[in-house]
Amino acid sequence: MSVEDPFFVVKGEVQKAVNTARGLYQRWCELLQDTQTVSKEEYDWTTNELRNSLRSIEWDLEDLDETIDILQQNCLYRGLLAVSVCSSRSLFTLNYCKRIVESNPRKFKIETNELQERKAFVVKTRHTVKEMKDHISSPSAVAFGERTRQSLLGGTERQQHQPMDRYKRLDQELENTNSLYIEEQQAQQRVSPQTGDTHSGS
Repeated sequence: MSVEDPFFVVKGEVQKAVNTARGLYQRWCELLQDTQTVSKEEYDWTTNELRNSLRSIEWDLEDLDETIDILQQNCLYRGLLAVSVCSSRSLFTLNYCKRIVESNPRKFKIETNELQERKAFVVKTRHTVKEMKDHISSPSAVAFGERTRQSLLGGTERQQHQPMDRYKRLDQELENTNSLYIEEQQAQQRVSPQTGDTHSGS
């Protein structure tokens, strides 16, 4: 076990999550640009993963913000918050951190400038998340995504109907050839009775 400030442990996890979200966001932007090689499944998966990642980061930021607010509200919290944290994130929860801070106000003395730095981290990260969320839910991105989806669906339909188009042309050519043959036969039949009448009349 190590003695660490839970804020910095969670901050590290949030930073990793933000980096992952940035990677997903970058891929999402690439998918919006590249309608030729993108599959509908990849586009949908990336969009959903990005939304879920951003939502998770927002929840972590809310928890960090609540912890900071607790420290700011109580003048007795002016020092370094230190708790034993297991190396496994699954054993360490933000609620545990909040309970420790709330139940031991005299133990935690954090300076005002430290609180401001923590608050600045939360605000800056929240702004980064908001920019990505705003972009993926902006009307232009939604419309572009819809056009991309439609072009993907249209491309699939076109590929499925290509053989039918080929057969349709073949049917049309056969029909034209058949119509021409019938017209020629009818013309010959009209000519034949006339020539037959002229031969019998002579």
